[in-house]
Amino acid sequence: MAEKFVVPEGGSDSNSGDSIFAPLKTPPSATDDLVICLKRGTHYVRTSQWNWGTAARMTLKDYGDASAPNPRVTIVANSTNLINIQGDGTQTFRNIDFEDCVSNASGCVIGAGLVAATSRCAVIDVQQCAFRRTYRHAIRFGASSTSDASPEATISNNLFEDIGEDAIYGGALRMWVLHNTMRRLSQNTANGDGLGFISLDPVAVWFMFNDVDHSDVDSKHCVIFDTSTGAGQVFVGFNAFRGYGWARGESGENHTVVNADCQAFIFGNRMWTAGLGINVGGANSVVSGNRLWVSSYRATAPTVSVNADGVTIAHNAVQGPGATVSGKCLVSANTVTTLTARNNIFRKIDRAISLDGSGTTLTKSNNWFDDVTSPYLDYQASAIALDAADETGDLTDYLHGDLSLIIPDGTTWDTLSGVNPLAMAGYYMAGARLANGRPRPGYVPIGACAAMLAGTSRTA
Repeated sequence: MAEKFVVPEGGSDSNSGDSIFAPLKTPPSATDDLVICLKRGTHYVRTSQWNWGTAARMTLKDYGDASAPNPRVTIVANSTNLINIQGDGTQTFRNIDFEDCVSNASGCVIGAGLVAATSRCAVIDVQQCAFRRTYRHAIRFGASSTSDASPEATISNNLFEDIGEDAIYGGALRMWVLHNTMRRLSQNTANGDGLGFISLDPVAVWFMFNDVDHSDVDSKHCVIFDTSTGAGQVFVGFNAFRGYGWARGESGENHTVVNADCQAFIFGNRMWTAGLGINVGGANSVVSGNRLWVSSYRATAPTVSVNADGVTIAHNAVQGPGATVSGKCLVSANTVTTLTARNNIFRKIDRAISLDGSGTTLTKSNNWFDDVTSPYLDYQASAIALDAADETGDLTDYLHGDLSLIIPDGTTWDTLSGVNPLAMAGYYMAGARLANGRPRPGYVPIGACAAMLAGTSRTA
């Protein structure tokens, strides 16, 4: 593995680049296993495509004084992939800030193109980087089908800010999108997502621990999985999502926060929405342990839309704008035959659960309705009776602002159920996920959060 050190402002192309004492001015041509080290605090500018071609296992990373800022890279070129990758092996990026990059209208900064040796798109690993003020996509996968998709990709701990279109466009068969911050998306087109996963069926995608803010443009999605056939699984967990319209006094008529057409496990997220928050289109999907704050409703869609059989909606907590504000929270489509809704909290909502299909069998129990006009409605908008294990009543004294349970100091296991009626009143569902763990028999809450009891004080 060869390392080449580059100082765009001060290096010389007559140097070898083999050490920090003889740095190049310009990165060398791509070759197999080449590691290009850009000095921290410098700015590399290109006016043509940076073509890595078929070079395998390339790395672009930083070096130098850790107190200096990341090296910046600006590329302005009439190209689709400003950094064009078609080499085998994992292509790695670490601690690089990509700023003010301009591609063509279909383009991106990092492009994972087709690798001739594998007939699949390139494998990329992008961590601790920043993408600011991109003309279109930040990262783009060139696959057009499952058969030529990248085998895997890791995109974690990055900042995406002022992105012209998508932060990440396309996808890989196995994909880890973790701990990223995405904000000010879709700035130059109406088609931008945080993750726009399209054109292929994944084996599994993990979209977790991200902070996605799409609140300033009423279009597209925070994250969408638009697969080829609806096959595969995706895991959307412990993210913070801000959809368009939140706290603006208007609804998001064109924006959806999370949209998945394959089996999806959507759990432990915090979501602020003013339109369609979650759209589930994969059979046997599970939506659990999420906390949703709803400021208004889309005229033509509910907050949560279920469009497949066997979906489970469990242990969620939804707080709306008030029972007098007309709108629907959870709706099953007219083609849905089975739906399960248990252990959920609905607060300040007009219509909590509505069935659009005459043939939908609803399994329900242990839901709590606080200031809700219509807890359950059938396809004719007629009331469905509450289950014997459902509850109604004011929860003001039992929920914090973050919809977790209020547990006073001094509460013990023996006094817990008397202190907060939500803490142990749920129906046990094996495998359900909460915002702060998993429920266990005898300790199952209604809502998204398990009760937290103070531990024994340490004496040493």
